[in-house]
Amino acid sequence: MTELDRALGAALAFGEKMLAAKGAFTPFAAVVDHDGIAIAQVPKVPRGGDPDAALETLVGGLRDQRGRLWAVALATNRADAELGDVLHVHVEQRQGGLCAVVVVPYTARRRGRAVTFGEPRRVPSTPIIWPSSS
Repeated sequence: MTELDRALGAALAFGEKMLAAKGAFTPFAAVVDHDGIAIAQVPKVPRGGDPDAALETLVGGLRDQRGRLWAVALATNRADAELGDVLHVHVEQRQGGLCAVVVVPYTARRRGRAVTFGEPRRVPSTPIIWPSSS
């Protein structure tokens, strides 16, 4: 299993758990560092705060740490025009510049209870933690 797979797996598992338990979550990252350990990181944001601002803060912090990281998976829950509600995970690997987005459609009843997840889909993306200009 590659570092990218480990980060993606941790982000999907934690995101699905949060959606089932709470119906939503603050953007977070699962990272694989030099020790090879997947770590969930969640920015501190006020309740009801702007999720885009939280994501921006999270990305900035990860860029500051990128020299110590091997792979990153940024997770958000959002609405997609075609798929409806999705668990959206942007994954990047430092080595080789691998990058993609995986979206998992879901339906939930009553604040996340009885969540049903669809098949994951991979879509192209561009690097945001290790952009080619860095």
